[in-house]
Amino acid sequence: MAETASMEITFPDNRGVEARYKDFVIRNGDFESWHEGAHPSAFDLFVASIGLCASANVFAFMRARDLDMSCMKIILHKFENEEKRMIDNFTFEVRMPRDLPDKYRKAVVRALDACAVKKHIVETPEFHVEVTLCEEGEV
Repeated sequence: MAETASMEITFPDNRGVEARYKDFVIRNGDFESWHEGAHPSAFDLFVASIGLCASANVFAFMRARDLDMSCMKIILHKFENEEKRMIDNFTFEVRMPRDLPDKYRKAVVRALDACAVKKHIVETPEFHVEVTLCEEGEV
């Protein structure tokens, strides 16, 4: 198994979390205002990634066929188990144009199901932790 990408996560100024992945920098707010709703939490970003991934697949499918998306909308419903404090169910509500042929409706659902984020939840990867030591001031 070959590593395909890595992400470096740092704690700039001891105030928040910053991830560098590919050519992107993703900041997860400073913790002083994090719980005040000023920034999305890491979990909010996780949930958003599911909706955005699935919707991007649908968008690409519709656009490639020059199909009308003017009234199209995808709503991701999240159902939580309060006892476990975990999500039990995600339901995608896909609103499609009335005149969209049935063959495209079924294909849109297949495009949504092809989302890589969703697939990684269904077939969960293994997680491992390796601890290495650094010196104070080392970057």
